[in-house]
Amino acid sequence: PVPPPRRVGSAPRTHILLFFLTFLTTTMAGALHVGVDPLRNPLGMIHGIPFSFTLMLILLCHELGHYTLAAVHRVPATLPYFIPGPPFLVGTFGAFIKMHGMPRSRRALFDVGAAGPWAGFIVAVPAVILGLSWSQVRPLGGELEGGLSLGNSILFATLSRTVLGVHPDDVTILLHPVALAGWFGIFVTFLNLLPIGQLDGGHVVYALFGRRHRRIARLFFFVVLGLGFLGWQGWFLWAFLLGRALWPALRQPS
Repeated sequence: PVPPPRRVGSAPRTHILLFFLTFLTTTMAGALHVGVDPLRNPLGMIHGIPFSFTLMLILLCHELGHYTLAAVHRVPATLPYFIPGPPFLVGTFGAFIKMHGMPRSRRALFDVGAAGPWAGFIVAVPAVILGLSWSQVRPLGGELEGGLSLGNSILFATLSRTVLGVHPDDVTILLHPVALAGWFGIFVTFLNLLPIGQLDGGHVVYALFGRRHRRIARLFFFVVLGLGFLGWQGWFLWAFLLGRALWPALRQPS
């Protein structure tokens, strides 16, 4: 059995308040994604719950993965902090836990760092599959009002072919809110696995390679920067944020 975690940090009411504030902002975001203005039609926010519930579940499972393995390895950790965000985006900047002190071994650091992405991914993929089964497929090039244009990936293309029998580059898929939340969940999971800084991937790579993680982090920083030139320009923003976190390491010799 998992030993009881050594919980530290803020009082539980702080975590509960942040959770419900984030649930509110993600519900508003979900309502906006389906064309409901929550300010003009507060009761219409109910239409944002499928998106909000799914996204919050993915984030919660991600952080509980970290928290559970921290408990297994007897690392003092806080309960998850949820971060509300602007409703016109996705309504949240994610969630995190804080560990007080480093794990006693690289194996413990690896387990704690890897558990979150795995837990979130296990929830996000079924969410995409279920949401795709509720989504609408329309001919490519038709006029659409509003909505987001999301990028494609090998995983999403595979799931689309499996569930809908179409390739997402050949048609327009109007994602159900559950699928949309699952898409964001998968995106954040893979982004968090970049082997840089305080990201989960950074912890995992440090656990595996020790001080050599600096070279790997530098390499992936330039990979992210290159992706901005080759494809989605949003990678430039992530390269900027990752570069700020990496700046001390970038200036130091390996």
